[in-house]
Amino acid sequence: NTYTGGTALNAGALNINTAAAIGAGIFTIANNTTIDNTSGASITLSNNNLQTWHAAVNFTGTNDLNMGTGAVTLTASIAIYVSSHTLTVGGSIGGAFSINVTNTGTTTLILSGSNSNYSSGTTLTSGTLDINSATALGTGTFTITATTSAYIDNTSGAPITLSNNNVQVWNNSFTFTGTNDLDLGTGAVTC
Repeated sequence: NTYTGGTALNAGALNINTAAAIGAGIFTIANNTTIDNTSGASITLSNNNLQTWHAAVNFTGTNDLNMGTGAVTLTASIAIYVSSHTLTVGGSIGGAFSINVTNTGTTTLILSGSNSNYSSGTTLTSGTLDINSATALGTGTFTITATTSAYIDNTSGAPITLSNNNVQVWNNSFTFTGTNDLDLGTGAVTC
């Protein structure tokens, strides 16, 4: 698709089944809607669309989906739910709002952008959070509140040291999978 006026998901579900499915405009997510990739293979968005997220993002995860490297603007504190496979957010995340990561089972959310403009914190509730850049967690507090199995990992292909030295609150156990080395920085840790 080559249209440039943007795609707004306001209700229901949207299956993004090609690398250019949502054209070249801004992709807006609102109202606790659902995205998926049912194409039968992994997809990475090729147009690196700018994105605006107004509400929770529910990724069904029939197949892996990489949202590309377009910048993501949060307009509210949101939850990201990954029900299966892997969702990758590679664009820089901005906005003074928090992200709550809630994955199911062995599913994964990958944050790999330069997120220094994202300031209100990241909470891992369950599943796997791949921290794939030195500023993936922004500048806010990193909180682990897992009530079920929680994992952190670095699958970037190289060692990473968090450069923003996030304050951390560990309210429950977690497992470091250790695909690559990960240094959580010098931020104070409260258990």
